Amino acid sequence: MSKREDVAYTDAAVAFVQSKLGIDDDGLQVHAAYQGSHSDHVYVTQHHQGLPIANAVANVALNKAGKVTALGSSFIRICKSS
Repeated sequence: MSKREDVAYTDAAVAFVQSKLGIDDDGLQVHAAYQGSHSDHVYVTQHHQGLPIANAVANVALNKAGKVTALGSSFIRICKSS
């Protein structure tokens, strides 16, 4: 696959995690990504104020059509103070 296609599946995974778990873009970082023959997998870590949160990982599986087929997460809810 080309580099542009590589970016598309990781972006899709991050956008899905953001929408389902309500995490801001600056609170996520792609840790690892893998493209297999039948599916793609993206591992995203959670951050707060620029620091990674220990053991806070989401894994997203996508089929070759780019549709999310599975999401697992150990993210924590962070209370926003005003």
